[in-house]
Amino acid sequence: MSFELFIPAVYFDALVADGGGDRIRLVNLDPEPNEADVAIDTSIAFHALDLVGADLSLSYTQVWVDGALAYDGGAGGFQSGFTGSVSVHLSGFAFNIVKVAAFAGLTVTVRVVTATSDLGASLDTTYTFTLEDVLAPSIVAVSARTPRVVRVAWDDDVQQADASATNDALNPLNYLVLAQGAPAYEPAVASVASVNSTTVDLTFASELTFGMVYMLVVTDVEDTDGNAVEAPTNAALFTAVTPAAPAGRDFDLYSMMPAINRAEDRFGTGDMLRFLSCLQEVVNVLLYDLDSYSDILDPDTAPEEFLDAMLADLGNPFPFDLTEVDKRRLVRVLLAIYGQTGTAPGIANVVRFFMGIDIDFVPFTVDAMYLGESYLGDDWVLGPDGRWARYAFDVDCPVTLTDEQRARMTDIVNFMKPAHTHFVRLLEPTTPEVIEHVELGLSDLGDTWELH
Repeated sequence: MSFELFIPAVYFDALVADGGGDRIRLVNLDPEPNEADVAIDTSIAFHALDLVGADLSLSYTQVWVDGALAYDGGAGGFQSGFTGSVSVHLSGFAFNIVKVAAFAGLTVTVRVVTATSDLGASLDTTYTFTLEDVLAPSIVAVSARTPRVVRVAWDDDVQQADASATNDALNPLNYLVLAQGAPAYEPAVASVASVNSTTVDLTFASELTFGMVYMLVVTDVEDTDGNAVEAPTNAALFTAVTPAAPAGRDFDLYSMMPAINRAEDRFGTGDMLRFLSCLQEVVNVLLYDLDSYSDILDPDTAPEEFLDAMLADLGNPFPFDLTEVDKRRLVRVLLAIYGQTGTAPGIANVVRFFMGIDIDFVPFTVDAMYLGESYLGDDWVLGPDGRWARYAFDVDCPVTLTDEQRARMTDIVNFMKPAHTHFVRLLEPTTPEVIEHVELGLSDLGDTWELH
């Protein structure tokens, strides 16, 4: 008695992308193609089957796992580093492959090559699946960006949600910096800022010792899968920045000492050199601060607190909450804005600068009174005299504003307009009237429908 296993071809197509023809298929794959969070000690199982019932040949069968040959039917079966079992049945065979050592990475690639005994059909297909992440995040790079900023990068996404959490990469308490020489300042991390999902910037309370080699040690930080950092990949060496100095500067305290004192120190205890080295570190930082003073005078490089001082010194009349970029822009154009005060182009330019909206100006007009038709306070109001109206204007805005935008535009126009003119109102697009049409038997005149 014999029978054949029939499985619809569409079922196979849904299981794996076949790279070698329509006859030979892989079924019952475990793990499945593109499956995620697979256990790290998983075995690899699949069933190879010829749909027309021809026998597959193990002699023509090879299986690669992570690029390594795991099984070769023509060369002794399972290869070094792999074990498992093979059972032949139903015009095919079932594999169960076990990798002796750990997988090389999170993504596992499986390639299967086989053919029928008469070589009438063959298969060469590849699929992948992803293992669960149980690896601790490792530091891959530490580099000093400025004398007070150091960038740290991991090989995996790390927690960056709560700077007060003990497992978070944004928590300054998770970082320790150890000097690898002397004399050296060992600063504490004052704050941590996210650069991307794998990288953060550490800002220190003071400058690191220039040119000193430090070791950064990270504790408690976890990746997004909950794996905490472990030694030795939680530590790395880096060299602190040595700021550029003006050409020709020679400010070495030890070389300033008399030659006889330096000679006595070299052949004596060496205490003077050690003492002056400590003072030299302070002097280097002082010289760096002096060299950096010009940076705070440039709106493009000054820290944000100095931008606020620049705007205050220029008498900034705009009490708006601005981003750091907008503050730098405003410092550069504020004097030009003062020069355009009292002009229509000036008003339009400032509105465009702060709000990105192009406005227009129209003379103020009021509805005229018609004897026998107009009603005071209803369809006509008492307007100003002609002399006042001659200098009155409206602002035509092409977009509907929020309350905050409306208040900001009003403040700008009132500050920039000529003193003798009168800003009356903002003209914004109106919402089209929604007309409820009459429905016979349903609408009531004056209740649910009005004549219009």
